[in-house]
Amino acid sequence: MRLDVECDGGSRGNPGIAGCGSSVLDGDQEVAARWEFIAKATNNVAEYQGLINALELAIEVAKMRGAAPSELEIQVRMDSKLVVEQMSGRWKIKHPDMKPLAARVKELEATLAAVTYNWVPRAQNKRADELANRAMDDKVGGRWFDDALSFQPAADSASAGAGAGAESAEVATAQATPAVPAQTAPAAPKGTAPAPAQEAASSPEWHPGGKPTRLWVLRHGQTEMSVQRQFSGLSDPELTAHGQEQAKRAAAYVAGQLAGSSGSAGAVAIYSSPLKRTRQTAEAVAEALANAGGAGGSSDAGNATGTAGGAADKSRVHTTEALIEMNFGDWEGRTFAEVMDEFPLEHDACLWDSSAAPSGGESPDDVLARVRPFFRDVARNHPGEDVVLVSHVTPIKSILRHALCASGAIYRTLHLDLAGLSVIEIFGADGAVRGGEVGVQNKDSAVVRRVNDTHFLDTETVR
Repeated sequence: MRLDVECDGGSRGNPGIAGCGSSVLDGDQEVAARWEFIAKATNNVAEYQGLINALELAIEVAKMRGAAPSELEIQVRMDSKLVVEQMSGRWKIKHPDMKPLAARVKELEATLAAVTYNWVPRAQNKRADELANRAMDDKVGGRWFDDALSFQPAADSASAGAGAGAESAEVATAQATPAVPAQTAPAAPKGTAPAPAQEAASSPEWHPGGKPTRLWVLRHGQTEMSVQRQFSGLSDPELTAHGQEQAKRAAAYVAGQLAGSSGSAGAVAIYSSPLKRTRQTAEAVAEALANAGGAGGSSDAGNATGTAGGAADKSRVHTTEALIEMNFGDWEGRTFAEVMDEFPLEHDACLWDSSAAPSGGESPDDVLARVRPFFRDVARNHPGEDVVLVSHVTPIKSILRHALCASGAIYRTLHLDLAGLSVIEIFGADGAVRGGEVGVQNKDSAVVRRVNDTHFLDTETVR
C-alpha cells in the first residue's frame, strides 16, 4: 500500500507561536489532514513535528483500511530542504532540539515498508502550509478524515461507557470516532478553494455572539476499576500510575494550548468532579498551568469567577457536584457482563431509554438536568474566557448532548476515551440557538469544536 504525505511547519517569531500541517493523499485525493498549534517553537521544530504527524496520520489511515504499517510505503513531500536532507541521511543533525524529533521519525520509519523524502517548492506545498497557518491563526489543532474511511479501533481500546453512560463498561460493538473539530468542514479537494460557507465555519468570527467562552472538557485518567471494566459511578478509586501519566500528558497539552491562546495560563478557572480520579486529573492541569504561566483560577460554587493564581495551589481546583459521575445504583462495581447477567431487562431499558435508571441510581437524563444549569453558570460568569472542566463519561456526554441539541441516543453512540479532550465554545448564555431537533431546548449558542481528542497520548497511553 502506498500513500503520499505533504507536511509543513512555521513559526511567527522563530521562536514564537508555531504550527504545523500534514496532509495524507491517496493519489490526488486527500484522505486525512492534521494541524497542530505549538505555543512556542522554531520553524525547524515545527517542520519536524509536521513530518512526525504526517507519518503517524498515514499509519492511522493504513490501519483504517486494514493494512499493517509494515505494508505501507510513504512518499514524503516537504519544502524544508533541511528536514529532507537530514532525513535522507545526506546532512548531519547537529542541533539538540532536532535530535529527539529526528529520532522519533526514525522510530516511525522502522515500522514502515519504505519512506522516501522529496523536496518540493513552497508553491507545491500549499495545502500543508494552509493547515499550519490555520493552527497558528486559530491557536488550536485538529484532525479530519475522509468519510469513506472506516475507523476500526483495536479491541482493547474500549474504555468509555456506552449504553447507560457507564464509566468503563461498554457495548462490545461500540466504535471510537476520530476526533474532528466541529468548526472544520471537510478539506477541499487538492488544488481547489473551499466554499464560502466552509471558510466561515472554520473561525469563531462567523458567529454574532462575539468572543466565546471556551470549555476544555477533560475525562479523568485510568483507574483500577476502568482496567477491570467495572461500572464506576460514585465509587472513589484513585488514578493508577498509568492514569497519572495520562493526566500529566493531557494537562501538559491543555496548558500549552491555553498559554499560547491567551498569552498566560494563570487566569484559567478549573472545575472538577469531587471524586478522587477527577481531582487528581484536575490537579495535574493546575500544576501544568502554573508551569505555563501561573496557577489555575478558582471560584465558588454557582458563582464561577476565575482568579489569577501564583504558584500552583492544587487545593484551589473548584469541585462541583454538577460534574460528578452518574450514580449507577445496584450496578456499581459490577462489570458489563455481570450487569447483563443480573439485570438483563433493566440494562436493556437503560440502553435504549435515557430516562431509565439502574435500581437505586440515576438516569442519564438526571445527569443532564444537573449539568445544564452549571453549563449556563460557567458561560455567564466566564464570558470570553477559557475554562477547564474535569469530569466523567456521563456528565461529559450530557454537556455534549446539550451543546449539540442531541437526543438521549448520544449516551450509547458516543465513545469517550480515558483522558479524552472535548472542546466547546459558548457564545453567551442566551445565544441564537433555539430548540433542538429532538425537543431538547438549548438556549445557549454552542459550537462543538472537538470531541474525544487523544492525539497527545501515544498509542499505549490511551488504553
